[in-house]
Amino acid sequence: AFDPDVVCAAVFTSGTTGVPRAARLTWGNIEASARASAAHLGHRADDRWLVVLPLHHVGGLSIVWRSAREGSAVVLAGKFDASRAAALLADGAVSLGSFVGPMLEAIADHGLDSAPGFRHGLVGGGPVSERALSVAGMNLLATYGMTETASQVATADPADPDPDRLVPLLGADIAIEADGRISIAGPMVSPGDLDGPDRRGRLITSDLGTMQSGLLEVLGRADDVIVTGGENVMPAQVERVLARIPGAGRVAVVGLPDPRWGALVACAFTGSASPDQLAAAVRVALPGHVVPRRWLRVDEIPFAGIGKVDRAAVARLFD
Repeated sequence: AFDPDVVCAAVFTSGTTGVPRAARLTWGNIEASARASAAHLGHRADDRWLVVLPLHHVGGLSIVWRSAREGSAVVLAGKFDASRAAALLADGAVSLGSFVGPMLEAIADHGLDSAPGFRHGLVGGGPVSERALSVAGMNLLATYGMTETASQVATADPADPDPDRLVPLLGADIAIEADGRISIAGPMVSPGDLDGPDRRGRLITSDLGTMQSGLLEVLGRADDVIVTGGENVMPAQVERVLARIPGAGRVAVVGLPDPRWGALVACAFTGSASPDQLAAAVRVALPGHVVPRRWLRVDEIPFAGIGKVDRAAVARLFD
């Protein structure tokens, strides 16, 4: 038995947009989050959830909470090692998992042919390449959540895993505010930050999105918007298109200061495709003003957190 209003954890955000904050999480928040995840994924007592995300952030810690609630096992892999993760998947040792895109790409590099018994993998943290999504036929589901909601609140449908159409989980009331930001209410929402005032009303996130037919599309962070020639460009939207193009590799889209346009859309990428090929693919899928005008092939994309692009560092690569 537990009191759902008692705070039982203070979990730090990743701090990719500033100083990390500690969100208060109650027993009720954790129970609601774990219950919603289990309902969506069909989490069972005989499942074994692969843990390659760090346990000091909510992405890893929530796996332990979910598994404790269902009486199932976790497989603690420690610091991420692609070869070990690939071996566990190939041996049928795990049935569920949580990843970010770069982890899946590293696993793909180890030539994983099949993952027997693996049912669902959650993928968060940003756009995921077509190559990563097709690893060994794993059923990989794009997911959206945050520390303040005790992890996932919207996830792709296991029967139709479109990464751009996420299903709000049980109890999660998701809406789009007038300025385009995603807001969330429900029993999984934190009552506020540690040593801060209690939250009043809905959790207004820093993420932009749309809702159509009750399904959520996450467009990206509001503070990442590039204004070029008076038009708004969402880097994450362009990255999602690029990530699914063979030969693009890992990608990062940023805005560079420009005296004429205000900002130029630029893209750093690690793949073998040519800039002309990539630009043509973006032009087919999206309006012309979002097509990057500057391209830079790099050895690797800088990351500021787990699977989150360090856009300031990427912009400096173009200097």
